[in-house]
Amino acid sequence: AKLFNKLSKMPIKLGDVADIFVGLQTSADDVFIMDWVKETSKEFSLKSKALNKEWVFEKGLLFPIVSGTDVKRYGTLPERQYILFPYEVKDGAANLIGLEEIERKYPKTYAYLYENKRRLEERERGKFKGYDWHRFGRSQNIGIQSQVKLCVPRLVENLYAAYDEDGSHFLDNVDVNGITLKEDFKQHNFCYLLGLLNSNLLRWFFPKISVPFRGGWLSANRQFIEPLPIPTINFKNPKDESFHDKMVSLVDRMLELNKKLKKTKTP
Repeated sequence: AKLFNKLSKMPIKLGDVADIFVGLQTSADDVFIMDWVKETSKEFSLKSKALNKEWVFEKGLLFPIVSGTDVKRYGTLPERQYILFPYEVKDGAANLIGLEEIERKYPKTYAYLYENKRRLEERERGKFKGYDWHRFGRSQNIGIQSQVKLCVPRLVENLYAAYDEDGSHFLDNVDVNGITLKEDFKQHNFCYLLGLLNSNLLRWFFPKISVPFRGGWLSANRQFIEPLPIPTINFKNPKDESFHDKMVSLVDRMLELNKKLKKTKTP
């Protein structure tokens, strides 16, 4: 009880240092999200659930997408699924790419969209009929998916996070939370925050502020991870800075070891 009270009273919380957001909501995942089959330097072969067959796409509008099951503690993010993303992002703002431009630059991708036109137009009782029938169902968070971020699954048995260190992976709907540092805390390294979220201490603390589901699962929605206590660093204090740098170094090592583990073939 003493430790819980001490942690609860810490003034700075995750919600103070980080922005927490969810993934892409297409309202037609069976069309836009596909399983990776194979690829060449210029094309992807992907399996479409909507058409129940493989389709060949040009590279350019396809990005790896992660669901909750893809996120492992310190693990590398897989590329088992891709999302067809018909948007252009500039300075965090996303603009839908017109069908004429898609047809000109990516004819195979356009043919796939056209094959699914009726399915996409009929979403939400015909709300998507019109010239932009290929847009996603919801426009929230479309422009921020390619940011460097930490990933926390929506449902967990224990609290943990993975690191999308180059912003290459998009997030699947509400299945995964993305965590980015707020401007005032950008001096803190992402690996420092990753180490805290994967620590035994926050793993112990988290079930006491979350909501349990059947089967021992816990909700890690934004409302339950925002109150996590975060010890921030005073970078003018050499002792603080040294602690930060040591932790970043240890987390870097964990990330490197997990990459090696993924490539290890022997028992």
